Amino acid sequence: MIPSAGRESPALVSTVKSLDDDEAWFVAGRWQQLDGEYRANHLRIFSLVAFYLVHLVQHYRPGGLLATSAPPDEVFHLAVTVIVAGWLLMSLAVDVCLRQRAFPGSMPYITTGLDLALLTAILCLGGGQQSPLVLGYLLILIMAAMRFSLPLVRAATAAAIFCYLYLMVMGRWPQLFGDRQVRVVARYHQIITLLAMAICGGMLGQIIRRFHAMARHYADRRAGGADHRAGETDHLAGGEADVD
Repeated sequence: MIPSAGRESPALVSTVKSLDDDEAWFVAGRWQQLDGEYRANHLRIFSLVAFYLVHLVQHYRPGGLLATSAPPDEVFHLAVTVIVAGWLLMSLAVDVCLRQRAFPGSMPYITTGLDLALLTAILCLGGGQQSPLVLGYLLILIMAAMRFSLPLVRAATAAAIFCYLYLMVMGRWPQLFGDRQVRVVARYHQIITLLAMAICGGMLGQIIRRFHAMARHYADRRAGGADHRAGETDHLAGGEADVD
């Protein structure tokens, strides 16, 4: 349990200042991860509501703004409703935990894993590799980067690629999954999607690395400026003593 970023008490700030660089970086990183978990959870809720509203319009008004040639599928609609409801309940549970300042180190990995699993479940039930919801994998990678944790981004990238490979295997060998038919795309499309996930994860990791480097550079500049001002103060004090 740690305090959220921006709500540190003076006593805690003074304690952090007394730590060495690695310990202070760890504490500051945990504050930012907690704040990032808040923001990622709010983005998760907003995304779920937005995408589900699009699904409702497409399902109940198939000939309207979101015209489609596929007829409404009541079974798929019920399954998506159940999955989204469970997804929202998970998000609300995470929000309650964060408000109680309960933030174990495993929480970002658990929530990211559930995000990927639930999205893959929706893709397996409808659309498969052809569904535009495949772009949701990239959104989950962005949410992982909001925690400012390089290991989490690496794990999320590997898990997203694994989930898409699962869809590819399911489309190639449906007999392994009870003859469940999943829509597939051309091989070059699959390769581009996998490359996009890997490159996106790599770029997000580089952003986090640059953020770490920038923070350390700023801290060094601050420390150097403080030492310089302290040296000037000592020099002036010595000059006053000579005058006396």
